[in-house]
Amino acid sequence: NSFFVHMRALRVLDLSHTSIDSLPDSLSDLESLTALLLRECRKLTYVPPLGKLGALQVLDLCHTNIEDVPQGMEMLVDLNCLYMEGTKNLKMLPGGILPTLSHLQLLRLDCGSKHVAVRGEELEQLKQLEEVNGRVYNLYDLNRFVKSHCYGRLRIYQLAVGNFSPHEIDLFMHGTNGKAVSIGNCCLKGGGGGGGDEDRLLLPQDIQNFWIYKCHDVNSLCDVSPSLHNARDLKLCEISWCDGIECILPMDEIEREDSGEDSHCVPFQNLETLCLYHLKNLIALFKWGRRGGTVIASPPPGTLYSLKNLFIGDCHKIKKLFQPGLLQHLQNLECIYVSDCSEMEEITTEDDEGGLGASSSRSNINNSSSSFTLPKLLRLYLSTIPKLKSICKGVMACDSLKEIFLIKCPQLKRLPLSELLVNGQLYPPPALEKILIEQGCWESLQWDHPNTSNVLQPLVQYRP
Repeated sequence: NSFFVHMRALRVLDLSHTSIDSLPDSLSDLESLTALLLRECRKLTYVPPLGKLGALQVLDLCHTNIEDVPQGMEMLVDLNCLYMEGTKNLKMLPGGILPTLSHLQLLRLDCGSKHVAVRGEELEQLKQLEEVNGRVYNLYDLNRFVKSHCYGRLRIYQLAVGNFSPHEIDLFMHGTNGKAVSIGNCCLKGGGGGGGDEDRLLLPQDIQNFWIYKCHDVNSLCDVSPSLHNARDLKLCEISWCDGIECILPMDEIEREDSGEDSHCVPFQNLETLCLYHLKNLIALFKWGRRGGTVIASPPPGTLYSLKNLFIGDCHKIKKLFQPGLLQHLQNLECIYVSDCSEMEEITTEDDEGGLGASSSRSNINNSSSSFTLPKLLRLYLSTIPKLKSICKGVMACDSLKEIFLIKCPQLKRLPLSELLVNGQLYPPPALEKILIEQGCWESLQWDHPNTSNVLQPLVQYRP
């Protein structure tokens, strides 16, 4: 306990990544200490009182085994950075501590903790805060945080609402550096008291990453939050295990007014990655509006214009991935990943008027009138889709396509690549590098030109 008695001038104490299981009480008298770094001291269960360390600016308790916050933390008025991620055994963060840390610029708590959370008003009072990571108590506290517009001064925020296991939150937040919100196991339609949109989830206008997990009372993203249409910086959206989700935008519920005004629902024109996993009632990306069999609604201009990556997995009711008219909005798409969709039959389907939404003037060797045109598509991954019969009716005019993965799609009999025929000589698509496929499936494919299989064979890799 006397170890630090003669080190009163000590300014930085770094014991990170050690097996230390206790600290001497004399630590409490190091009044010149500006940084106490105890990261990854996984055997450490207790930190002596810190009330006298008025000069302390950085406190790192990440991945320690402490059960209580150190006594006197509210006295650390010069503290700039507080790291407490991975403190799974921490029982609570007492209310009133955070507002006293008036110089705090960086706050990292454990998003997966069931016991440690912050109130919206506490975040409001931290006027110098630039980065925050942690769980807020409930939707009310998140809404208060958003209404205060204090998120506008934050460089980074990663906020979780609801219940997540540590493993689940790690899956969502791992590698995230921007502005993110995760919602899990929450009722998103408000309090049912007739309050309307004011009782609903609010999201910051500058949100970049959004995860929705096990929220079963919403049917589409329009149901999630009335403020989504203002989220113009949204780059990534993942929806998983939400049993009520039937589509992304319910166009059958949104008819254009005669004035020509767009739907109030966000068209996600800046969204780059859309992930849809374990949605047992998903039937379509969009639900078209119809009157007498005629389409009366289509996605607003700019819908999904920036989308690069589309991931769909374990969605067993969806039968057609791209409806008529949708491909014209997806000209920046680079990766399509579809896996474990037991009822899917088609990747894209022809328009009722003859032709896909993004038809091309380019024709293939059999003069098909329609084409699957995605000029920037790099990867097409189709796995475990037992009823898949068609990628498209015409040809795939995807000149940037590098890789095709076809695994466990036994009913697919046609790979509609747009080969080049020059002076009677057949060539593979210009960018194509690899076709990964099961040998039996490859040998059962039917081709528009009798020599196509031989031309493509050098690119084929058989999946065991």
